[in-house]
Amino acid sequence: MAKDSTLTCVMIAQQLQPEFWHGWDEQPIIQAQNGDARDLLDNVVQRLDKSNVKVSEAYGIIHNKYTETIWNAEKQQNSIRQKEDHVHFLLKFDKGNTINNLAMTIGVEPQYLEKAKSGRYGYDNLLAYLVHAKDKDKFQYNPKDVTTAVGEDYLSVYNRRRETWLRGRATKEAQNSMQSVDYLIAQVLQGKLTKSQIMSDEDLYMVYGLNSSKINGAFTVIGERKSITAQRDIEASKFKKKLFLFLVLLELVKQNLVNYLYAKSKKLCKKNITVTGNVVLLLQLILLMNIADKKFFFLTMSVVKH
Repeated sequence: MAKDSTLTCVMIAQQLQPEFWHGWDEQPIIQAQNGDARDLLDNVVQRLDKSNVKVSEAYGIIHNKYTETIWNAEKQQNSIRQKEDHVHFLLKFDKGNTINNLAMTIGVEPQYLEKAKSGRYGYDNLLAYLVHAKDKDKFQYNPKDVTTAVGEDYLSVYNRRRETWLRGRATKEAQNSMQSVDYLIAQVLQGKLTKSQIMSDEDLYMVYGLNSSKINGAFTVIGERKSITAQRDIEASKFKKKLFLFLVLLELVKQNLVNYLYAKSKKLCKKNITVTGNVVLLLQLILLMNIADKKFFFLTMSVVKH
């Protein structure tokens, strides 16, 4: 069995109910419930110091703005609810210990201790996470809300690292957009998303801005498909019924127009009135449409010649 590694830093994430803090007096937990986690953090540091773990940095914050989406079976729809308040304590060690030993010393279950991801930015990412500096979609906590028990004041750390963290946020958004672009393209190809909908949604717009060529390609493809589908429907005579009805209506309009002009022409002949240029053109159009009978043809010619 592989030996547990000695950690150089750890993040504690735990709710603020006494049953989750084994062997603790309730007073610092109650203080944290009321918005002040400093005493709780100080006690964590003291417990570790007594177990020969040297803490070089210790920061803490209460996260109380979390929400989650749950399914409401009664209403048959999703609903939003507030998650339980909890603390995040970030600890860095000059001399650490294994995750199980740290958990036992602190008085919490090991699953509530998070190791930093491997790489040079592992601890820095945990520092940023205290206020969600790199997570645009999460509530942005004020760095003044972070309490410092050991090490450089967190507000100083935040101001020193802020620009780097914002660049990291942009990189993270770009990475997330790459994961979302395939879904977005699929929605476009299925006809479930229009470009207008994409442009009016901030998150979709971000994905589109970083992947516009791919997504525009999807819009081009769906346009081509609609065109080909319409052409096939025409060739398959799917529009015959609609076309027949249109032609019937058009014929009725023509006949009504013929009858109207026929009656007007008779009046013009009887009254010996000169026909204007517009009337002549209209009568000629009727003749070209080949919808007048011979009687109307001779009557029209007599009006035009008059």
